[in-house]
Amino acid sequence: MNNTVVRTLSGIVFIGVMVGAILLSRYTFIALTTIIVTLGIWEFYRLTIPNAGYVQKVLGIICGIVVNTLPFVLLYIPSYVDLNILAIVFSLLAVFISSLYS
Repeated sequence: MNNTVVRTLSGIVFIGVMVGAILLSRYTFIALTTIIVTLGIWEFYRLTIPNAGYVQKVLGIICGIVVNTLPFVLLYIPSYVDLNILAIVFSLLAVFISSLYS
């Protein structure tokens, strides 16, 4: 099959899955985007830094998950406004911890 046809069909399926997750509920949408972010960051590390340590990859994935889910938490659970500060502190600590293992 032609590469363009395969990409077009997979794009149509992806759009269908995304619209379905949006229409089903906000929780399925955030779960789907979290899975996509996690897999995307893991693939990015695998392609760009194949010799990076496991700790750097895991911290990068955790930071990506926090950045992805934080707006959802702040929007729908307003009592956790202090999570914004915690996310910034966590991100800074993750950078320092990952530099220890590099």
